Amino acid sequence: MEKTVKKAEVTKGLSGIKVAFSGGVEKQSVVSMVERCQGGQCDCMSDEAKKKIEGLEVAGENGSVELNFLFYCRMRPLKRPQYV
Repeated sequence: MEKTVKKAEVTKGLSGIKVAFSGGVEKQSVVSMVERCQGGQCDCMSDEAKKKIEGLEVAGENGSVELNFLFYCRMRPLKRPQYV
């Protein structure tokens, strides 16, 4: 049986960071990870870094999932997380 290789590609944009997962990544796993992070139940980054995050968005489907970290900017209103 051939093993599926999981990959993550990180890119930085003007308003945040995008992490594109490919391979055997399930969308629900990423959604669960985001929910734990938003509830303060993880140690994925410092509290100082978490305060700078405006929102998290999860998009895509199993095998091709995108996680977008939107950072606080004084010019934009705060957004709630969106699950596409």
